[in-house]
Amino acid sequence: MSNQEDIRTIPPGWQLERTMTGHNGLISRVEWAPNGKMLASPSFDRTIKLWDLDTGECIHTLKGHDGRVWAVAWSPDSKLIASGSTDKTVRLWHTGTGELRYKFDVQGGACLNMAWSPDSELIAAGGIGDNWSIIIGHVKTQKSQVLEGHTGQVNSVAWSPDGNILASVSHDTTVRLWDRETLELKKILTGHDADVHSVNWAPDGNLLATASLDNTIRLWNPHTGQTIFILEGHTASVNCVEFSYDGKFLASKSSDGTVRLWRCDTWETATILSEETFKSLPFGLAFHPTQPILATLGEADVAIRIWKLDEEALLNQSPANPSDLYRNAKVVLVGESGVGKSGLSLVLTNKQFRPTESTHGRYVWTFDRKELNLSDNRKELREILLWDLAGQPGYRLIHQLYLNELAVALIVCDARSETDPFAGVYYWNRALRQAEKLQGDSAPKLKKFLVTARADRGSVSVTPARINEVVEKLGLDGHFETSAKEGWNIKELAQAICQAVEWDNLPQVICIGSISWGK
Repeated sequence: MSNQEDIRTIPPGWQLERTMTGHNGLISRVEWAPNGKMLASPSFDRTIKLWDLDTGECIHTLKGHDGRVWAVAWSPDSKLIASGSTDKTVRLWHTGTGELRYKFDVQGGACLNMAWSPDSELIAAGGIGDNWSIIIGHVKTQKSQVLEGHTGQVNSVAWSPDGNILASVSHDTTVRLWDRETLELKKILTGHDADVHSVNWAPDGNLLATASLDNTIRLWNPHTGQTIFILEGHTASVNCVEFSYDGKFLASKSSDGTVRLWRCDTWETATILSEETFKSLPFGLAFHPTQPILATLGEADVAIRIWKLDEEALLNQSPANPSDLYRNAKVVLVGESGVGKSGLSLVLTNKQFRPTESTHGRYVWTFDRKELNLSDNRKELREILLWDLAGQPGYRLIHQLYLNELAVALIVCDARSETDPFAGVYYWNRALRQAEKLQGDSAPKLKKFLVTARADRGSVSVTPARINEVVEKLGLDGHFETSAKEGWNIKELAQAICQAVEWDNLPQVICIGSISWGK
């Protein structure tokens, strides 16, 4: 056991209680016992060590696995601990004696993460098998069930505080919520742009935090499935997140070599701890279940550091890096090639109209940008971005990938077309519905408008009654007949876009010094 630490590297509000060493390989994670008296550390040295909080001494070294030990999960009464390994076994140990109680063979793959249900009856294990399933083990009967649905490695599982929901995250970029009683999928939460590494529940069960390879932390409302906040600040993959026992702080660990503490009342970064890390390991962060104590990894993930946090000092000090607040609303222009989308996008973004050729690819324009003064003397920048997506058949499948997290969709057609003017309308409405379905409850409510363009080019080939029929049949939110060249109904359409954006339902991005407030 070592207590050496350069005092210059310790931020205010942190006190290093002790550093514990003894493993001969990398430590894959740290987990507190629910009673708060012990800490478990599984390791690549094929062992699990149980440490005494008061003395810092190793109580037991659990040996028996034939491969790297990635996961542990404590029983709610702290008397048993389960461990999972690359040796394709799950083992159950008695924490008082260190004796092996049970050994379960797991077919197909390694157990990378585990969680024991609050009612003591179930153990969830993720990362297992070629189909990236989650195994639900019944402790009393020693029988198991399989949850399938993820299309990538399952990186983390966590039971809600009341035990009614199991959350899982994966390389497939999704967060999935499973019902405890039926073990059926309840919701799929989408929004991360890369692998999701870690998931953790707030103590009251009303917030879910996830950490991702996309360098962000997302905070979700688990009841609605919507993203509430996006925390930016880490400059590399965020590998682990965990709430403090009282819900005042969220801790995050990143491959950028830092641990951040975020205030849960303002989501400001309260403090930053530099911590050298072995970048391929996802975990190594744990709050004590009843005290302001945080366990992290030191010495490139081969030692455990126990920190006592001064919550009052951390809450009263100025933010480590004052944050800016930002929301953006995504508006898309979709439709067949040659219906006038490009000309419409020019005038909607206050540019002078000019004839345009059929464009390829996509263009993103700033439609609107405003600053909002908040009650806590901070400002929030709100931007509406207009995406003009090319309509050629060769781009359709590609551009359907950009129909996520939309606030408004403008489905553009030329009502003067001598063929079927609504063929593209039906296609893009189906594509939008499919995108909404894939996002599930995590998608903001989408408003869709039918826009007939080029009204200056002569008589309309379809009647107003037919247009109204299409609007009603497709469940659209309105229709605008426009001319980009003459400016007809452009102001009215722009106003409708602004009014359609439901800002309170869009995630608020907390970013560290990255916004330019000037026009």
